[in-house]
Amino acid sequence: GHLENCCGFGGTFSVKMPAISEQMVTEKMNDVIDTGAEILISADMGCLMNIGGKFNRDGKKIKIMHSAEVLNHEVDEARMDQPQI
Repeated sequence: GHLENCCGFGGTFSVKMPAISEQMVTEKMNDVIDTGAEILISADMGCLMNIGGKFNRDGKKIKIMHSAEVLNHEVDEARMDQPQI
């Protein structure tokens, strides 16, 4: 896979070069699918919206989360009450 490749959004790039952008996000989506991941996490909202939109348009399921959501997700408060060792 090529998970390090750009998703093809790039601000105005997706508007100015829609065919290339669509090909790039399709490759990105397929690379994500090939990992078997259930959740896609990124710190870039543009990437998340672009890749998430492609998953939605193609009727494929994956949970999309921003890294800030992951850090704030279901904090186990009981664990926080335990003394630090």
